[in-house]
Amino acid sequence: MALDEPQEDDIQVIANEIRVIYDPEDEQYVRNSVIDFEESYFGKSFMIRSANSSRC
Repeated sequence: MALDEPQEDDIQVIANEIRVIYDPEDEQYVRNSVIDFEESYFGKSFMIRSANSSRC
């Protein structure tokens, strides 16, 4: 994964004024994912949870 300029064929989703852009090849991984902002003892971060991935 890398950060770069949006490409013409990229998929763009805007929710709650936050824009997420991803490559169509990543659709299977991104579909049904949830991005959440969390504050914890360890600091602040964005967490991405996907129903399409497994945890070890």
